[in-house]
Amino acid sequence: MRAPMNDDRRRREDRAPIGLLVKLGFSGTEELVEKHAVNLSKGGLFLRSTEPRPVGTRVRVELRLRDGTAVLRGDGAVRWVQLAEPNAHPPKAAGMGVQFEQLDEAGRALVQQAYELLASRGLNVEAPPVITAPPEPVAAPAPAPESRPEPRRIDIGRLQAPPGVAIGIDLGTTYSAVAIVKDGRPQIVESREGHRTLPSVVSFSESGSPIIGRRAREARASRPERTIYGAKRLLGLPFDSPQVEDCIKHFPWKIVESENGAAAAIDGRIYPLEQIAAFLLKEMRTLAEDVLGAPIARAVVTVPAWYGERQRQSVRRAAQLAGLKLDRIVNEPTAAALAYAHGKTLEERLLVYDLGGGTFDASVLELSGDVYEVVATGGDTFLGGIDFDNRLADWLLAEFEKETGLAVTDVASRVRAVEAAEQAKLELSEKTESIVRIPFFAKVGGRDVDLTLRVTRAQFEHAVEELVERTFRVIDRVLSVRGLTVQDIDSVLLVGGQSRMPRVRQRLREKFGKEPSRHVHPDEAVALGAALLADSTDRIDSVVLIDLLPASIGVGLPGGAFKIVLPARAQLPVQRTYVAATTEDDQRTLEIVVFQGEGERAQENSYLGTVRVTDLTPGAAGAVKVQVTFSLGDECLLTVKAREVDSGREVQASLATLDSPEALRAKFGPRILEQVAPPTPAATQAPAASGPSAKRGLLNRLLGRK
Repeated sequence: MRAPMNDDRRRREDRAPIGLLVKLGFSGTEELVEKHAVNLSKGGLFLRSTEPRPVGTRVRVELRLRDGTAVLRGDGAVRWVQLAEPNAHPPKAAGMGVQFEQLDEAGRALVQQAYELLASRGLNVEAPPVITAPPEPVAAPAPAPESRPEPRRIDIGRLQAPPGVAIGIDLGTTYSAVAIVKDGRPQIVESREGHRTLPSVVSFSESGSPIIGRRAREARASRPERTIYGAKRLLGLPFDSPQVEDCIKHFPWKIVESENGAAAAIDGRIYPLEQIAAFLLKEMRTLAEDVLGAPIARAVVTVPAWYGERQRQSVRRAAQLAGLKLDRIVNEPTAAALAYAHGKTLEERLLVYDLGGGTFDASVLELSGDVYEVVATGGDTFLGGIDFDNRLADWLLAEFEKETGLAVTDVASRVRAVEAAEQAKLELSEKTESIVRIPFFAKVGGRDVDLTLRVTRAQFEHAVEELVERTFRVIDRVLSVRGLTVQDIDSVLLVGGQSRMPRVRQRLREKFGKEPSRHVHPDEAVALGAALLADSTDRIDSVVLIDLLPASIGVGLPGGAFKIVLPARAQLPVQRTYVAATTEDDQRTLEIVVFQGEGERAQENSYLGTVRVTDLTPGAAGAVKVQVTFSLGDECLLTVKAREVDSGREVQASLATLDSPEALRAKFGPRILEQVAPPTPAATQAPAASGPSAKRGLLNRLLGRK
């Protein structure tokens, strides 16, 4: 029997639906259907709201005509949330898409009427969904006092999915995978050589042609300086970051700077790492097209849960280079949970232990039917199978030096040692010892000497114990942020190739007191889950994912302090506002430096970019204030917009991400930090409350009440 959850973490099980009374400015259903038929043909509707409720929120909707006649009563859930995009073409209003699960007779008749109207006009529509019996009557809210304004009308928007087939892609550090859904079942697409994973390696021939996958991996030892691997670790990171500096020391391929961060240099030609990722994405797209026999232009691509804003933007750019439109970027643990729960009806709290080739993620999800809610997440983007290989390779080289007195330092030999270590590591997951043999490994006294060493599982585990324990420190942090204990976890799911290690499973058994689940393939679960999500995007029975912001986003303050605007663990989508003021008379441009992280000082965090607000109204220093709104959608991608506080005028705002902190200081000097004014209360407000009072507050806001 599972341990009881705290009320605020099991709100789906015991909360009542939010009541939404929507008054329409129509005198009859004919006028309503004529103007909004397309919005009702999918069994759902879109409600405009300045503060939409999170995905998964249960709602009870009643639509009334101008004379008060109820034309639809139904139960449903918020399936997606749209943030306002006033500069889009056409502009998009903020609101939430509600999918119906039950409708009364009048509501079903309204949906059927809308469907028949569209069909009569020759539009490509699906038959209206079969909807179950009507819910109990909705209790209308008490009438507002006369001193309050009349309820404002909530417009109905449009629910529309993009056409075409979408695929799921796990873009991994060491191995990648692509999956499709056929006949309702997800399946992995094999590589050209018949393997179910694709090495995330790109090599370049002497003529400069890219070689992708297994053939490229085989070239690592023979042409290490022309073979790029592990690039996902650097994707989207500033070139001057400590992580990039560390990789420069260890990777044999040349890492140089480009406008978006690190890049690879081959024969004097610069390849941005987005282009390297695009080679892999395009190869997987082609493999899927060969299986399906049709062009593919859409995909769901996974990323580590701990990926920051810049890294996610880099993945999106890579997809564009590969000719793919991303329906969504989804976190790897969430995708694995989708594969785990596919075809089941689960009510449990799941910890996903995702130890892949280059990254580690620990995420706690609450599964409730088709709702997957991430309640806590954490990770390390520089902890994975590569590090285990390097630790064992270090041990092999040290033992070889003891036996021969020769310290091997050349790049080619190091690559061969790492490859041998990886093979031994795989064997040690099945056996208690492995013999490592590398012929002609080095020369001693003018003769070739082989490396031949026996390594036991115990020796390997001793060499990597610190890495294993790092994963458990992440788990402890993830549990602590929500006040969870190991008893609160119903199941532990193993994902990622390195999770096969017996020591990992042993430590998880010791910690959680239960055997970790092996109900999904550790190498394939993420791609399969991404394919399931891609397949569900266009359907009314699509799954609902509720994710979190992994790390805080904020701005630099005078003196170098860091002020959080969007707090870590905020439920997505989320938006907050921040107010900045001019510092000079007649200043026309304002710049705000944006960082991501948890450090108290701005320089301790990752630089995301600079918000540049232009076309300001001339005025005295400090008199012109600008409210900048930071918004994060479901994919955790950041957008900004701005308006002048006094005039309410929208002004141009853009987030430029090409400047490094050093370049900023050289360009603007210390005054760049002085342009950031104290935040508005909205920037520091606590997360929205739950419970009856919060629900009443939402209804009042939707209806225009104070």
